[in-house]
Amino acid sequence: MKKNAEKLVAAIVVTTIGLSPVSYPVHAQEETEANVPRTMEHVNGQELLCNVRTDTTAENNAGDFNVTGGTSGTDWTYDSADRELTFLTGGTYTVTGDGQESPDRIVVAGAFDGTIVIRNINAREIHVEGTATLLLMIDGENTLRAGLRFDTATTGSLTIDSDTGGKLTAIGEIYESGIGGGSWQEGNNITIQGGIITAIGGSNASGIGSGTNANGRNITISGGEVIATGGINGAGIGGGLDGGGSNIAVVDGSLKTSSISGVPTDGNGNNVYLAKVDALSGVNSVTVDQDQIFTRAGNHPEEDGAFYLYLTGEDHLITTGDQIFLAEWDEETSTFTVREKAPAPNVTIRSKTAAGITVEPLTDTDRYGEAEYSMDGNTWQTSNVFTELEAGTEYIVYARYKGNDAYVRSDAGSTTVTTMKDGNLLIAEPDGLTGKEGQTLSEITLSGGWTWNDETIALAAGTQTYPARFDTADLEVAYDFTNVDGYDPDGHFVERVLTVEVAPVATPENNAPTIEADDRTITVGDRFDAMSGVSASDVEDGDLSNQIQVIRNTVDTSKAGEYEVTYSVTDAQGATAEKTIKVTVRTKTTGDTKDPVVTGAQTNAVMWFGTLIAAAAAIASTRFRKHRS
Repeated sequence: MKKNAEKLVAAIVVTTIGLSPVSYPVHAQEETEANVPRTMEHVNGQELLCNVRTDTTAENNAGDFNVTGGTSGTDWTYDSADRELTFLTGGTYTVTGDGQESPDRIVVAGAFDGTIVIRNINAREIHVEGTATLLLMIDGENTLRAGLRFDTATTGSLTIDSDTGGKLTAIGEIYESGIGGGSWQEGNNITIQGGIITAIGGSNASGIGSGTNANGRNITISGGEVIATGGINGAGIGGGLDGGGSNIAVVDGSLKTSSISGVPTDGNGNNVYLAKVDALSGVNSVTVDQDQIFTRAGNHPEEDGAFYLYLTGEDHLITTGDQIFLAEWDEETSTFTVREKAPAPNVTIRSKTAAGITVEPLTDTDRYGEAEYSMDGNTWQTSNVFTELEAGTEYIVYARYKGNDAYVRSDAGSTTVTTMKDGNLLIAEPDGLTGKEGQTLSEITLSGGWTWNDETIALAAGTQTYPARFDTADLEVAYDFTNVDGYDPDGHFVERVLTVEVAPVATPENNAPTIEADDRTITVGDRFDAMSGVSASDVEDGDLSNQIQVIRNTVDTSKAGEYEVTYSVTDAQGATAEKTIKVTVRTKTTGDTKDPVVTGAQTNAVMWFGTLIAAAAAIASTRFRKHRS
């Protein structure tokens, strides 16, 4: 009895404090917070610096909960006997618990129009009257063991949201919904915009909507992670036993539910159906068809990683990060099959020739399905080898995964590659090669990159063949020598046998010398020099003028007439040449100066006599030098 009296006194004190806000004087020496707002107040005629109160109540104890916002007794009340916290007027309030189970319940009066934040409460229930307009914000983890009642709403509405990813679990009692109407009561005008919400209906009642034998109407899921499970004979969202649902919209968020009364819409009147996307644990948003975004704050309460989307009855592309999913619509069953899209592969060329390209086989085919390859993006094959291509031609090579039960066929990856040039077009054998017997191959120059295998070989006369090589090492990047005759891929050369026409060495032909001498005309009595103006030469021996002999001379300068002089010369090889000239001696006419006439015989005698005199002089000179010495 004493304890109850103490509680009553405490409640009265709290209420009195709530109804009589005052400003408490604060002395400078008592200040402990540097940033506490201050104001000047007049107390008993004195001006004092006081704290500014940021709420109208002092810690507002309401049973097991603390209430901030509003005024106790005016805006809200707490009945300790009934363990009932009632919000009377609109405003913004926060109800905080410690997460421990409490028998307290919260009532929102029909005249209420405002916001209530619940934080870590574990209450019996929240009962919102049908004419109230409530925005219920969820923070922390919250449990309502007898549900969130919103009976037969007429002008009122219930909106549930969270800025922090808060959790709410609302469990309906028998015949009552988790969120919505009680027994035989409709559940109308309910919107869930955020938070992680679990609503479980009692027997014959819905998870979100109406209780037994009633209808759920005007229910919208526009965000958050929602699990709605009906009790026996109750829908997950909509009506309870013998009841139905209407105007149920799913426009955002992730909704996991046992069932929905009727067919929900997207808010625009288009029917929507469940598309479950697995393996998205920790993913907070997905984009549908590149324009519609569905958001949530994490996973469902049981850590289900799936994203539960409601989409119109057609194929949809769902993306998040670098993951792409395809929701394929089956018209006959009105269901979606959702598979992840296999990633477009990187295409790498393993090798290429002038006529073929080999693609590096795709990996991860066990995961994404069989690989396919194409040269045009239209015709596909399982082989990674392409043949019968044009040399030196650019091609685009494609590859993709075919997909399987878990993955949709990927987009095609591609790369551009140019086939190699045909090495045969580069190989031109040197032809028309000639040499002389006794030369070495080093003296026969090869063109076009060819070299002799052994250039020290001496040439033999006749038609000969010698091995030569064409170096391909620096050319194999652009040219394909696979089909070139004589190609050695290990040695990186082409070897061929080249033909050389070798001329034999012959005995040189000796050319006969030639004598240059012209016919002459003189006058009777003139001196005649048979060697004047006469020369001889030979191709091999050169100038033979000093070897010329006069082998016949019929010239008689004493009388007019025609005479002949014949010359002869022999070269070193014994070849002899002769030439005869005509000498004409004409009659001396008046006015001609007569020179001494020297015949050929006289000339010879004079020359002999002169020689004899010169020899005698030489002997005398020698004897004179010996005598003096």
